[in-house]
Amino acid sequence: MKTVSEVSKNMMHTVGTTKNAVEVRVDLAHSGAAHRISQRPHLLTLAGEALSGLTVDGAHLIITQDMGRTIGYDFVIEVSEPETVFYAQLVKETAFTPLTKKGAPASTSLLTIVLRHNNEDGYYLEDVWPGPFRPPLPGDVETHVDSKSYWTSHAYVFEDQRLKVNTITRECPY
Repeated sequence: MKTVSEVSKNMMHTVGTTKNAVEVRVDLAHSGAAHRISQRPHLLTLAGEALSGLTVDGAHLIITQDMGRTIGYDFVIEVSEPETVFYAQLVKETAFTPLTKKGAPASTSLLTIVLRHNNEDGYYLEDVWPGPFRPPLPGDVETHVDSKSYWTSHAYVFEDQRLKVNTITRECPY
């Protein structure tokens, strides 16, 4: 019988190798990147491409790379009218996400990559998305000092996100 760590290692996929010959892997089942990659598989290829030109060093890295061409859409927009925002927990999430039906996603050439170094196995892709860096949502495990101020003036354009219906509210939860 396989242990949990053996099963987890079997779910690992090589994303690419950095300029300084460091292999980066991703857990396609349990990482933060897994959900985004399942919705937009081309992110895996883009991350590998970006990594090939980067030299990495450090325990936790957040990299925003201009890919030099349009790579997709950034669904986070600045909102100036708070009354157009509603909040809900997305399926499989515990933090409340601000959402708006006003506005449209913008095409972007930026790719943000979040890497974490594990002393045993090297670097892992924690998250990846098209667009610039943004702090985690308030209430997220990785909440940042700038999270609340950022997310009170920004929201995701509501498209086809799966929501926990019983969590939808107009009241800001943070």
